[in-house]
Amino acid sequence: MLAASTSTGTVEVVEGTLDFAAAASWQKASSVTVSGGTLKVASSSVFGKKTDVRLTGGALDLAAGVNQPVADLYLDGSETPAEIGLWGAADNTSVPASHRTPLITGSGVLTVRGRHPGVMFIVR
Repeated sequence: MLAASTSTGTVEVVEGTLDFAAAASWQKASSVTVSGGTLKVASSSVFGKKTDVRLTGGALDLAAGVNQPVADLYLDGSETPAEIGLWGAADNTSVPASHRTPLITGSGVLTVRGRHPGVMFIVR
């Protein structure tokens, strides 16, 4: 994708590669699911802060410098949200992430904010 979309709804990657270039975004997506293939994210503002991300297979590839905020993260088909905080690639320990999964690749991070009321502090 090369430009911003104003559509609402869900984004699903089942096979192949969906590449959100630096200027591309889908801020109004309610949910993003990667069950196969690869979703490439090149900037920190591709999805909105209210977007849920579900990773059941394939890969979410976060480019260097990306810090993509999302509402909740669901892993491996779980209906329970993953912990809030910074999520990164399991095989890239140079990424400043407090949580890791093999379903995320690249050197960026996913900031899971959660839908829970309250305050989240990230201390580095």
